[in-house]
Amino acid sequence: MKKLARDFQRGELDRIEETLDKLTKMELNELNMKKLEGWKDNKNRDIYRIRVGRDIRILVSFDNDKKEIHVWRITRRESAYDE
Repeated sequence: MKKLARDFQRGELDRIEETLDKLTKMELNELNMKKLEGWKDNKNRDIYRIRVGRDIRILVSFDNDKKEIHVWRITRRESAYDE
C-alpha cells in the first residue's frame, strides 16, 4: 500500500480501496469487470480487468479451488493493459 500511496492521490486510493473491498466480498456484479481475451496468469487462469473510475485499472485472476483472488496490477489507463 505504500507504493500505491506514492503513485495515487487520496481520492484515488479511496476508490481503489472500495473496489478491493467489493472484490474480497465477491460483489462482482457491482464492479465494471471484463475478461481479457487471450490473457492468462502463470497458472493458466483467466485475467480480468476492473475499471475504477475513468482512469484506474486493476488486473485480477481467481483461484476458485482455494477461494483466492490474485491482484496482478493496479495501474493508470495509459498503460498497455487498456483497450
